[in-house]
Amino acid sequence: MFELGRCNVEQEKLGDHNLTYIYNFWQNPESIVQLLSDSESDLYWKLKCLKEEERGRILSQMSNGVFFEDRRHDLEFSEIKHAHNFVSSLINTPHNIQNSCGYGRLMTNVHKIYDVPFNDFRNNWWSPHKDGCPYACIWYFNKDDDINGTNIYEQTEQIDCDNSISHYTDEVINPWVPKKFFKRIKLLKPVYNSAVIFSGQSYFHGMNIENNRYSNEYRINSVLFIQ
Repeated sequence: MFELGRCNVEQEKLGDHNLTYIYNFWQNPESIVQLLSDSESDLYWKLKCLKEEERGRILSQMSNGVFFEDRRHDLEFSEIKHAHNFVSSLINTPHNIQNSCGYGRLMTNVHKIYDVPFNDFRNNWWSPHKDGCPYACIWYFNKDDDINGTNIYEQTEQIDCDNSISHYTDEVINPWVPKKFFKRIKLLKPVYNSAVIFSGQSYFHGMNIENNRYSNEYRINSVLFIQ
């Protein structure tokens, strides 16, 4: 299932860092999509690290499951490690792939954004943030979409938005941030069966939502956070 396709690797510079695109990544991406469709995803994954009393407080305010769905699969497959090692080989700075979050696992971000006034994507960005790990790799699994990918931003006004625990709790309550606080400097296009590696620790980034396509279907990608 996790055999590599005829990978086509392209790179470009973004500031002091590389963006690495890998097209035709999987030999059989449809089988991975089917596996994810047949597997249960967790709506409450962002609350698992909270203490019980804090979890209860957040649950009483959650918009996740009300105005949108933010889900995760976290499935262990030793046979996916060779793909993660291939990603590692494309990073030309020191890192430790075996200690990475998601190594040897199929870990997803799965979203559905309901068509309701709460989700005002025309005037807001979805949860700009930085990662705790130096690099992120994202795989895209939706066909015929060249816009609802990943934004990279520069911050234009100060806002309390970082990679602390508050980011995860705030995102399940209200992930939307007015566009005045961040300027998009790059859109990583969500080409089907592609992956992109970038410095998630160096740049604010987040899911791009430009239309209502994912009000009726799930937006699916998988992720690897590289130490």
